[in-house]
Amino acid sequence: MLKLWKVNAKAGDATVKYPFAPFPTNKDMRGKPEHNAELCIACGACGVACPADAIRMDTDLAADTITWSIDYGRCIFCGRCEEACPMEAIKLTEEFELAVMSKDDLTSKSVYTLEHCSRCGKPSVCARSANASSTPCAPLRP
Repeated sequence: MLKLWKVNAKAGDATVKYPFAPFPTNKDMRGKPEHNAELCIACGACGVACPADAIRMDTDLAADTITWSIDYGRCIFCGRCEEACPMEAIKLTEEFELAVMSKDDLTSKSVYTLEHCSRCGKPSVCARSANASSTPCAPLRP
């Protein structure tokens, strides 16, 4: 019995101490996407690029807001949102621990106020042309 204990002591640990110590990750690991609301222009490019439909942009015309949201339960950590973002507002982190007690905790949201047209005053996307006075406003679609 003592001989077996000596052999095991020399061999060292065969497992990692993961729950009690941080798990070492690679430098280029694709983990949880982090959204920087300050840099985001709410263009929706990340939502279009997301193959899992984890990123959504919902427009509420009554409240004049656009809500950007990501569901980490659907996210496959592919990194396409990071590639598509023109403002570099989404970065993949090394965080991979996404265990939560409630499914609602897997969703992150940012709310943005819509810009209003300088001609009609409604939330819209106005056509920009040389002859702006004759160009009608293009209403924002929900």
